Amino acid sequence: VECNRLRNSPGNKSNVLKSGTGEQHDWANDVLDLIKILTELCDRDIVDFSDTGTNSVNVSAEEIVFRGTSIVLPLITEDILTFPDVAYRLFYLLETMVNVYPEHLGSLDPVLFNTICVSLQFGINDHRVSVSRMSFECLASIAMYHATELRKDNAGLSRQLVGEQASLFLNFLRSVFYFIVFNTYDSSLLDPAASALLALIACEQNNFERMLQQIINAQAESNVKERLQESFKKLMLTNNVTLSFDRLNRNKFKKNVHTFVNEVRGFMKKK
Repeated sequence: VECNRLRNSPGNKSNVLKSGTGEQHDWANDVLDLIKILTELCDRDIVDFSDTGTNSVNVSAEEIVFRGTSIVLPLITEDILTFPDVAYRLFYLLETMVNVYPEHLGSLDPVLFNTICVSLQFGINDHRVSVSRMSFECLASIAMYHATELRKDNAGLSRQLVGEQASLFLNFLRSVFYFIVFNTYDSSLLDPAASALLALIACEQNNFERMLQQIINAQAESNVKERLQESFKKLMLTNNVTLSFDRLNRNKFKKNVHTFVNEVRGFMKKK
């Protein structure tokens, strides 16, 4: 009900956000309240909508969460994300959804799945550390789920990775890789970015190797190419790192990423 009220409100987002600070703030608070409700529902299995002791209507919490999110996300604009609480709660909701209901992602409406991915791309590059961190963590969970399912010979997110979305994980892989090497960011973001990088490499192993070779070939000087090639080898081989997602291996990979970034920053050129 609250979702539909917001979606059908005469003062929709595009009008309200232009009409003044007071109404803008009220609208942000409405959206914020709805996001909080959806987040709380992630911790439930069934929601009881009984109006009396005899008329019981039980609905899957999962169904409500994803239905509500499909309504909320189109209401979110860059203007409304300037409200810190809205931004934080939105990306906390996305992270919680992905961690609680990963198996639902493959059967999501493609439009909603794409909207979630677009939101994560925005969040990764957001200037607020908490938003960026949750976006990396959410992305890592999505990629880990897909890679793990593929190893079991299951479809994972293959249904979503068609058409324009076929290169989704490769595009994220490039974004995360270039983020950690070229961007200026809070040092606390390197670990969650490294976790996302490992999961994305697991999804795109062959393409990752080709991407690294393209980066090497883009370097003008032969000695730089050699240094970069050696750094890439150490990134993937030092500390007996594998593409598994257990805590020990993820920590070893994070350590490798820290060393890699310290080595290549300053001499590696973008491809």
